[in-house]
Amino acid sequence: LDRLQLSNDMLTAALAVGDYKNAIEHVRRTVAVYDHVYGTDYAHPMVGLQAYTMGNLYFEVQRYKEAITCLERSFQILRFTHGQDSDLVQGLISLLSQARQGYSMLKAMQRPMFGRANLTKKKQKSKKKGKKSRHH
Repeated sequence: LDRLQLSNDMLTAALAVGDYKNAIEHVRRTVAVYDHVYGTDYAHPMVGLQAYTMGNLYFEVQRYKEAITCLERSFQILRFTHGQDSDLVQGLISLLSQARQGYSMLKAMQRPMFGRANLTKKKQKSKKKGKKSRHH
């Protein structure tokens, strides 16, 4: 229990200074302790709340895939412990939707673009080839 309290105190301090990356580590440690104590199959409300916190932090640092994983786990727990219609779960659903949208947008931005940029590159390559063939 001392470790949990220390981890929660460190989480509070990290959040107070906006250090989300360290805050994530402290929540991750807390969830690991709860998982060890209760097992990963048990729907303990504290695990659901901590997973929600961790998902929210991942969302803040735009690590959407991790946010989605945490928020889905939180949803599976909190919909039973707090009720699907509770304000808490409704907020969770909203954040999960936003994380999914963020992840989709991020993936779309990472895809190679087949548009003007590629055509420009092709033109540059053909100009270089043309110059080489004229010199020979």
